Amino acid sequence: MVKVLLYCYYPFFESHLGGGVQVWLRRMVEEINKSNKVTVDVICPDSNLHPLYNSDCVHAVIEDMEVNGIKPFVYKQYLDNIRELERKTDVVWIVDREFPIKTKKPFVMSLNTICYERELKAFFNNPWDTLFVLSDYEKCQIQGIYDDNKKIRKVPIFIDPIFKKKELKEAEDIVSLYFDYYKENKYILFPHRPEREKGVLEALEIIQEVINTDSSYRLLIPRQPDSRVADLKKESDFLYEIENLIKERNLEEFVIFHDWIEYYNLPYYYSIGEVTLFLSTLPETFGMTLINSVACGTPVISHGSGALSEVVPRGNGHIIFEHDIKQISNYILGKDYGGIDSGTDFVYRKYDMKDIIQEYITEFINLSNRKGK
Repeated sequence: MVKVLLYCYYPFFESHLGGGVQVWLRRMVEEINKSNKVTVDVICPDSNLHPLYNSDCVHAVIEDMEVNGIKPFVYKQYLDNIRELERKTDVVWIVDREFPIKTKKPFVMSLNTICYERELKAFFNNPWDTLFVLSDYEKCQIQGIYDDNKKIRKVPIFIDPIFKKKELKEAEDIVSLYFDYYKENKYILFPHRPEREKGVLEALEIIQEVINTDSSYRLLIPRQPDSRVADLKKESDFLYEIENLIKERNLEEFVIFHDWIEYYNLPYYYSIGEVTLFLSTLPETFGMTLINSVACGTPVISHGSGALSEVVPRGNGHIIFEHDIKQISNYILGKDYGGIDSGTDFVYRKYDMKDIIQEYITEFINLSNRKGK
């Protein structure tokens, strides 16, 4: 049995998670630990917000150092805790952050985003043996920067089998836990954290244009999750700005804010949407929202930023537009949502969970055998 130590910079929550990376990583660990070939232990901060993942594999032996102040002797204790766990492991696995101690163990890094300083710093400073990236787009962005490209492997995010189209009556009951659902309304989904670059301002322009023709449309916007304390102030301030803008434009009736949707309820949420907006201007390296929505039978409108046009090609339930509010609004109103069935088939063929989990397992075993324990 190969023992892998995963260093996780955020609390490894049971269910209340803040974004795609957190969800993907938790499901990855769950599935790898079922393999009987590799076992993953997780180092993470503790939390008093929500329960941590209930497993002996999670070691909450540090605090969230991106949020809390810390004294030198306490930090030393954290490092000692990490060293003790590292000593018993075969392979070290890091996701988007630097490992806080030196190690001679084989080193795997998963780089899931390339537009923030901390992630890029980890990419350049970590002594990784294998780097996992999510798309050809991401690989091309870093190829040539690092000398040994053989170390870079493209392994995408898998589609979780829970993402299937749900019966409308069943979906209505679930989403009614989060907002007042009315059958006569048509819902445009914007299932992203409140970050300016995700396109929420553009989404407001779209709903304003759409209701000029059909006032039954509603735009759904989630409030931020409270699982990432470090970002709460910034995101809350931005939501306050959006709320004021909605009032200025008299859109209160047409824009619905709701609590963050729990992960296992997302398939029901996607199933009630007419269309999902993914208007990010960031260099997206994958886009879980895209594959999850298409898998549930709801088409996605995007600008094709970063890897999005690669992850689900145009025409497979994925509609790519430039920043043209009128054109996007006309498309929504026209309901010409062709290709969603082929898109759902594509997503399940391309992003099979078992195949992608096996890629990681194989690499962990190979690294352990090559360098020894």
